[in-house]
Amino acid sequence: MGLSDSDPKPYAASRIETYDAIRSWYQANLDRFASDPVHASHIKDCRDYVKALPPGSKASEQQINDLFHQVVMGVLEWGYHESDGHYKMAAYAEVGQQKRGSTSA
Repeated sequence: MGLSDSDPKPYAASRIETYDAIRSWYQANLDRFASDPVHASHIKDCRDYVKALPPGSKASEQQINDLFHQVVMGVLEWGYHESDGHYKMAAYAEVGQQKRGSTSA
């Protein structure tokens, strides 16, 4: 199930800000979700990927685009509807994808 029209979206955030929000949330929550039997195998599949994500200021466009893709339909999809208290991971990823090619990094 995708985002609802009523889900807030971080339209004012840059691509790097959306990337960093996603990166920070996944890195901070790996261990919490690893202890959940429903998510444990997903965490095992993505742990190395998440831990290796560079900060947005050092990430390539390919790394940024890949992270957005992984949240929407890849190994990070398990956190799609999870929130950092501001926005869902999917909202960050979708806004980041929409801003691809824009002049604001």
